[in-house]
Amino acid sequence: MLRAASKIVISQDPQEWGRHNNGGDYGFSQIYTRNAPGEDFEIEHRTTADIDFCHVYGVFQPCRNCRDWDEKDGCCAEPEKVSEQELGKILREACNSADEKVYGAIMEEFMD
Repeated sequence: MLRAASKIVISQDPQEWGRHNNGGDYGFSQIYTRNAPGEDFEIEHRTTADIDFCHVYGVFQPCRNCRDWDEKDGCCAEPEKVSEQELGKILREACNSADEKVYGAIMEEFMD
């Protein structure tokens, strides 16, 4: 099912694009990547908001306020990982949601 996939993006677009960066109607994406088949996928979180946002934990906060921030080394947080099977379940839910778009995978494989 996902054996050949190296990158998959699940996106939740804002309802009103004019407010997507500083008006409270933000878009969000989860980017799942791996280097080789059989490896777990690392998750990176993104948003359209123009405010501090953690790409590791997917929360609105500046890096310096994070428990994993080091003044010398910067961000020390490890990205969350999911298995191929876990990502398959996530994709199935996303493909059946009217609010989410999936990029990088054949949606028909996951639609009920």
